[in-house]
Amino acid sequence: MKIIKSCCIYLLMLLVILQCNTLMVYFIVNKYYLIAIFGMIVVLFMLGRKFNIDRNKIYIALLYLFCMGILFVFSDFRDIEFLFTIVATFVLFLLFLDSEECVAKVFEAFTNIMFVIASFSIFFFVFASLLNWIQPTGYYSNKVIEWGSLNYTSYYHLYYECQTIEAFGYKGMRNTAIFLEAPMFVYPLAIAIYYELFLRKDGYRKIVAGVFCAAMLTTFSTTGLLALVAILYLRFYADFKGTNFFKFVVTPCLIVVAAMGAVYIFYDKTVNGAHSVGLRGDDIIASLKCFLDHPILGVGFEKLEVLNEYCTIKRAQPSSSTGMGAVFAFGGLLLGLWYAIPLFVSIYKYIFNPQKRADLGIVILSSALFCVTIVETRVLCTVMNALSWLIIIGSVNFPDKAEDNKEF
Repeated sequence: MKIIKSCCIYLLMLLVILQCNTLMVYFIVNKYYLIAIFGMIVVLFMLGRKFNIDRNKIYIALLYLFCMGILFVFSDFRDIEFLFTIVATFVLFLLFLDSEECVAKVFEAFTNIMFVIASFSIFFFVFASLLNWIQPTGYYSNKVIEWGSLNYTSYYHLYYECQTIEAFGYKGMRNTAIFLEAPMFVYPLAIAIYYELFLRKDGYRKIVAGVFCAAMLTTFSTTGLLALVAILYLRFYADFKGTNFFKFVVTPCLIVVAAMGAVYIFYDKTVNGAHSVGLRGDDIIASLKCFLDHPILGVGFEKLEVLNEYCTIKRAQPSSSTGMGAVFAFGGLLLGLWYAIPLFVSIYKYIFNPQKRADLGIVILSSALFCVTIVETRVLCTVMNALSWLIIIGSVNFPDKAEDNKEF
């Protein structure tokens, strides 16, 4: 029975990852992923396991359903994707993640799957994108993959090329793995890195951590580089705090890395990405204006065409680049606060409760990534939101590690 449960958890997390803005969503319709994910959760509930449902969970679930019900009835949220991706997933994972053991199994499976994806991405990035030793096996234009204006070159559906970069003398492809673009790869990758380095009960695996770091660096993503520097600093601080090695070796090295990162980011955004910076700033202002005009109920689920009316920079395809701004614009306070409250509460508790900083860190990380990544309709985002609420209300934690890293 344990093997069956473990296989179901791995299959569930594989589906969650594939649904998180990978190209697979364009090859297999999104609704089938949602049905499969929902079915796997139901199967796990039916496998005979007793669930620990405390009052806090019940209160949160009922309040959540009440808020989502108001949006469904009184705003333009009558959408099957909303019901599956946001409502049902939140409540089911709120109930499913009921113990340290369950949380550990789910994120162990998630991290191991991401390790396989990252490993393939590094292999093909080196031997296909850099050395051209491996030839493409397929090509998909932006008419097939309707994600902006990007075209995709496939390598056995294990790796795709779609974005180029020019920085520090390097001019070539970015590592996007199987995802639609580099920032979409960064979102699950950063969560996997954090779990591996801070929350894994048996301690982190050096090979896994190394592959994750290499994959993150080769995305050439501003968000990814900032997240990686922050995570590595906290890891080194936890390992070497109070030692001369940390003071005179680790800290100077990290300062140099941070300085180089700042130079790269400035160069990237002024030379390569000035347009993207303008778009992101415009999206933030547009989301704010839209929210202020519709503060309670928002404008409706994924109403990008309405949000686009508030943009100064018009675009052919309505879009947004800020997840947090989008949920406030689309669902007003009734939806946005469910994402914002865990961020602010976790920051407060992070400052005043050092013993739980490792757990709270994943809440802050996932929330910060959500602010600059469009994943509000992805199941993984809702899973992280449910986990964030469980952590801030104290209903569940990650298991203590053999080497205690809960305080850093």
